[in-house]
Amino acid sequence: MDQNRISILVAGPAGAGIKSIGFLLQKTLQHSGFNTFGYTEYPSLIRGGHNTFQVDYSLSKINSSSTKIDILVALDQESVTTHIDSLKKDGVIIIDQSLLEFVTPSNQQKIISLPIDKTLEDNDIPAIMKNVFEIGVIMAISDFPMSKLKKTINWKFGSKGKAIVDANIKAALVGYKLVEGTPNDTKKGLIMPDKIKETLVLSANEACGLAFIAAGGKFYSAYPMTPATNILHYLAKHGASKGILVRQASTEIEAIGVAAGASFAGARSMVGTSGGGLDLMAEFMSLLGICELPLVIIDAQRVGPATGLPTWQEQSDLNIAKYSAHGEFPRIVVAPGDAEETYYLLAKSLDLADKYQLPIIFLTDKHIAESFFTVNIFKDIDNPDRGKLANEKQLTKYINEYAFPRYKDAENDGISTRSIPGQKGGIYVCNSDEHTKEGYSTENGEIRIQQQNKRQRKLERLTKELPTPIVHSYSSTETVIVGWGSTKGAIMDTQKQLITERIYVDFIQFQYLLPLNYNKITQLFGRYKNVILVENNSTGQLLNDLKLSDVNVNHVITKYDGKPFFFEELVNIIKSKLK
Repeated sequence: MDQNRISILVAGPAGAGIKSIGFLLQKTLQHSGFNTFGYTEYPSLIRGGHNTFQVDYSLSKINSSSTKIDILVALDQESVTTHIDSLKKDGVIIIDQSLLEFVTPSNQQKIISLPIDKTLEDNDIPAIMKNVFEIGVIMAISDFPMSKLKKTINWKFGSKGKAIVDANIKAALVGYKLVEGTPNDTKKGLIMPDKIKETLVLSANEACGLAFIAAGGKFYSAYPMTPATNILHYLAKHGASKGILVRQASTEIEAIGVAAGASFAGARSMVGTSGGGLDLMAEFMSLLGICELPLVIIDAQRVGPATGLPTWQEQSDLNIAKYSAHGEFPRIVVAPGDAEETYYLLAKSLDLADKYQLPIIFLTDKHIAESFFTVNIFKDIDNPDRGKLANEKQLTKYINEYAFPRYKDAENDGISTRSIPGQKGGIYVCNSDEHTKEGYSTENGEIRIQQQNKRQRKLERLTKELPTPIVHSYSSTETVIVGWGSTKGAIMDTQKQLITERIYVDFIQFQYLLPLNYNKITQLFGRYKNVILVENNSTGQLLNDLKLSDVNVNHVITKYDGKPFFFEELVNIIKSKLK
C-alpha cells in the first residue's frame, strides 16, 4: 500500500478533547504544507462513549482514510483493545503508563508509555491543556519541528491573549521534550515539504455555509439534526455580518415552511436537515413544486431507516430525494463528493433553483459533512443568477390589472417570470391548488393539463443544461468504477493505488442525479465492458438509472455498517472482482 502517507488515530472517551487534538494536529500538518484528511467517529450518546479522530497526511492529494494506522494515541483501555489490531506491524502506540498491561503488540510494533498525568502535575499544566500536551508528544514521534506546532497554537489561541498562547506552547513543549530523545526506529513521519501552498482545512458543512454566503444567500433555517447541525452553527456565527437571517426552527416542518415563505418573499433561501427531516419536509416540497418557488434543501445523510445510527455514515437517501412528495413536479438532485465540490456545486444549485423555480435536494452525508479536507483557496462566486425576476418595466402594464400572470409560459420553456411581494403590478395568488396563470384556483381539466405540462417542460431544458457525469480517466481501460457522493474519495485513492500495481480503472462520478439524460449516459459508458458500482448503502440505489441507460453493471459493491469506504478495503475488493 501507499508508503507516502501516514495515518494517526487519536482515541479516547468523550470529553477528553479527542476532536480538539485531531483538528489541531491536522491544522499543524496543513500549516506545514501537507495534504490532509481528517475523519471522526462518535456514538449517539448525550454523555460518554468512545470517540476517535483520524488524520491521514501526505505530500500528494489524499481523499479518504486508511484502515491501517502508523501512530495510535490511546487514552483509555477501550481505545487500546479496540484499535490495536488496526496498528501497522511496525506502528507506534502512545499510552499512559497505567495502560501498559493492556497492550500486547507484535515484535515490530513500538510502545511509548508515558507518565502523562504525573508530568502534567509536575509541570503545573492544567488538565484542560492535556490535549495540547498530547499533540506535542505526537509531533515529536512524527519527527516534526516544534515551530510548526507553535504556529498552529498561535492560530488557534491568538485571539485569547498572549498568556493563553504561552501556556499552551508550554504544554506542547513539555510533551514534545518528554519523547524527543526516543530512538529513530520509533519515529514515524514524512519528509517535510519544500514549499507550502496556501490551503484551507474545512468540512463540507463549513463549505455549505461559505458557499451560501458567497452566493448571496439571505435566509437559512434548520432544526438541529446530526450531521447537518454544524451548517446552522456556522451560519449563526458568521451569517449576521453578511446580511443573512438564520432561524433555528422548532420542528423540521417549520424549518422548511419558513424557508418557503422567505423564498416567496424573494430571499435566496436554504434549509438543512438529514433523512428523517427530509421525510417530514415532503409535503412542503410538493407545495414548492406547484407554487414554483426556489429552495435548496440540504440532506446530510446518515444511517436509516428511522433513527438508525444517527451519528454514522450512509448514503441511502437517493431514492427519497428523487421520489418523495406527492404528485409530479420537477426537481434537481445534486451530490458533491468532497468539501471543494460542495462549495461550487451548492453555489450552482442556488442559481439553478432560482433559474428553474423549483426545489433542489443537495445530498451530502456524514462522511463529507463532518470530515475535514485540505482544499485550495476557493475562487470568488460569480454574480448570483436570480432567473426571471420581474423588473419595474415588465410590471408597468399590470399596475392597473387585477393580477400579474405569474404562471404564464411566455417562452414555452416552462419558466415564468416571477414577481415578489411589494412590487407594483406584481400581485398574484400563490396557491397550493391547481391554478390559472394568475394563480386562481381552478378545477378545469384543460387548464390543469396546460399548467402541469408547463411545469414539466423545465425538465427538457434541464436535461440539456446539466453536465454529464465526470470521467476521471487515467488510461484506455475497459473497466470503470461508478459512484456518487462521498464514495469519490475512496475511489480516487483506489485508482491511484491500483495504478502503482499496473491495474488501470476509470472512475465515472455522478454529481447530478436527477434529472438524467439517459442517452448521454449510454454513450458515456459505451466503451466499458466491466462496470463496477460502489455505494455506501445496501441496495445500490443508482443501479436502476444505469439499467435505464442500458449500462450492464457487472459488480455492485455496497457497504452499510455505518462506516465509509476506506481506500485499502476498496482496493482489495476491486482486485478480487477483477480476478
